[in-house]
Amino acid sequence: MDDPRQAPPDIDALWDYGDPAASEARFQALLARMGEEAPAAFQAELLSQIARSHGLRADFDSARRWLDEGEARCRTAEARGEEVAPARTRLLLERGRCLNSGGDPAGSVPLFQAALATAEAAGLEHLACDAAHMLGIALPGEEGLAWNRRTIAMAEAARDPRARRWLGALYNNTGWSLHDLGRFDEALELFDRGLAFREAQDPAGRTARIARWCRARCLRSLGRLEEAL
Repeated sequence: MDDPRQAPPDIDALWDYGDPAASEARFQALLARMGEEAPAAFQAELLSQIARSHGLRADFDSARRWLDEGEARCRTAEARGEEVAPARTRLLLERGRCLNSGGDPAGSVPLFQAALATAEAAGLEHLACDAAHMLGIALPGEEGLAWNRRTIAMAEAARDPRARRWLGALYNNTGWSLHDLGRFDEALELFDRGLAFREAQDPAGRTARIARWCRARCLRSLGRLEEAL
């Protein structure tokens, strides 16, 4: 059993979003290893991520059962006087993602709004960016695009490096939203920023190659074929 007095592990570092089942196995193993002496709030965070792994596999009923258990642990944590803002934010996020991915984006919006408010009140920049970016996904058209731009500003201004790591995905997603609207010049600006961000991280990596392709695809839409090639 891990010493419950130690700082808990970084939950986000345990994720492989391409393999939700393997990610769940890591969360389950950590939950078992830490045991019941672990803070109830941290147990609730782990349960929220187990729920997310089921949501990514479109097993929404199982996801909701794990979220219900996580919320019970969160109530226990509150009764013990533990800090629950990270757990509460994650539970709201995953409940919202279940609705959004399950075909009810409108129903997910109040949950993402509550997650954003909880994260911002607690100074959790990385989780605030997550919630704001989900509002950009769940809300339609210009409203969603406005949330994308707001989230970019949040991430660019953030001190937490975990929040700044959102920028690659945000530049890419917002670029494609603009591209889909036929606003190719604006999209290219976002793809340029995304490429610069990815190349600064790992110029030979997969995400940088994807960013180059996105920029080239936008140049093609602008009719700048030689540059695209």
